[in-house]
Amino acid sequence: MLTRDCVIGGKLGYAISELERAKLTIKKLKMVELTEIEADNCALLLRKGSHAAAFLGSGKCVIVTVAGTDVVEALKKACGNISFKISNQGTKDIALAALDESAAQDLDEFAFGALRPLKHWPTARYGPESTCCVIRPHAIVSKQLGAIISHIEETGAYELSAIGLFKLDVPSAAEFLEVYEGVIPEFEAAVKQLSSGPCCALELQASDAVNKFRETAGPWDVNFATEIRPKTIRAQFGVDSVKNAVHCTDLPDDGETEIRYFFDVLVPC
Repeated sequence: MLTRDCVIGGKLGYAISELERAKLTIKKLKMVELTEIEADNCALLLRKGSHAAAFLGSGKCVIVTVAGTDVVEALKKACGNISFKISNQGTKDIALAALDESAAQDLDEFAFGALRPLKHWPTARYGPESTCCVIRPHAIVSKQLGAIISHIEETGAYELSAIGLFKLDVPSAAEFLEVYEGVIPEFEAAVKQLSSGPCCALELQASDAVNKFRETAGPWDVNFATEIRPKTIRAQFGVDSVKNAVHCTDLPDDGETEIRYFFDVLVPC
């Protein structure tokens, strides 16, 4: 559990990078806003008391399931490092880990199971001040998810109002990208890349969000981005015109449609 202090403090990217540095593979991820009852249940599964329950219910959290070698202990250590860094030398539990494998399974079912879905998923707000960012599978495989989110947070220009990890099949990827068919020469390769593994969708809120985030993302062509906009996401994390780190909404009228495709139509990992 990456709590509200990660989210509102602009430290979500750092927290995710810490998980990546611990050689943990992120398998599932989504932002939620827990009800009082859900926060109580979550605290029980974490074997925490009423103070933790109140904290978990006080704002948006990001729930993450990870895999790796000696995963329970590795995650505990990573969460300790996150809390130490963000909360003034560990005076508060900013990141909370399951204490054992049984608790981890219960928390995974609590967060991602279909039997009792969380009330406030998704947290997306939609509307004209929203834009969609999709961090591509190649960047996630390269463990750049945290760094890209940090890049967005460090601009100070956006509210990250929803996030989820999704796995698109080829038809879904083609449907999402269909407005680019015939527009970009690498359309088929772009579909293949987007469906090659998990991607991470973000809803970003700001005034004139679509145009503003296009500037943050940078030109589609990575070589061009590197030459003329070297501080943009694509210049810093892109590989080529297909593996260019992020998809971003191109037209203001498409922002809500793209966000709804992920957060209303698809089911997160």
